[in-house]
Amino acid sequence: MTAIRVEDRDTWDTFIDESPSGLLFHKWDYLHLTANHTKSTLLPYAIYNGDEPLCVFPLFWKRMHGINAVFSPPRPPSR
Repeated sequence: MTAIRVEDRDTWDTFIDESPSGLLFHKWDYLHLTANHTKSTLLPYAIYNGDEPLCVFPLFWKRMHGINAVFSPPRPPSR
């Protein structure tokens, strides 16, 4: 099994659509909107077994107080 960054919207959304627990909040556009709102960078990853994706997980990168941090779900924007 390998973790690979997903660069393709269709690959991500197809996996979400076929998942019994996939929701609108897991879709590509919503995740990018969330990243913009929280002033973070979306890092969409998937775990693959060969060519078959087993799971997807969005990570949100943000630099806070001089420290690089990764969150999932994202932290709200700093004030």
